[in-house]
Amino acid sequence: MIQGLSKISKSPQRLAEEILQISQFHPYYAQQLAAMVWQFIQNDRDKSDAVEQAAQFIITQHDNDYERLWLSFNQTDKKVLLALAQMEPKPFSDVFLKKRNIGAVSTVFSSIKRLTEESYLFKQNGLYEIEDPFFKKWLIFRRHRFIFPASS
Repeated sequence: MIQGLSKISKSPQRLAEEILQISQFHPYYAQQLAAMVWQFIQNDRDKSDAVEQAAQFIITQHDNDYERLWLSFNQTDKKVLLALAQMEPKPFSDVFLKKRNIGAVSTVFSSIKRLTEESYLFKQNGLYEIEDPFFKKWLIFRRHRFIFPASS
């Protein structure tokens, strides 16, 4: 990736690191984001923020898909997904349950189990993560304000 980005940027290492961070080191998403970054830089967009611009563009392209997906989840799944998108690391803790108004630990466990079985989540180093990093960003930017008001 660095070699390819060096053809269009004076800081390919930084771009590659940003791409890998946003894509969560997932090869498919990293490739998708790198291709979009390449296009953005080739089209003389603001190169200093090309990775974030490209990620936002991808999210915008998939907005309807993510909206349909979102509508398919029940309320508990939505709360769990939003909490995980916001990097709340302990979904079975009392603090998590009270803050998100979810209910019992068994409810969260069932939701996480279902979302993992359906490949929306994966477990890595003892933590649950959202599989699609762009869906995760979409959740933060498009859904957070509708489910959890600013006071939460």
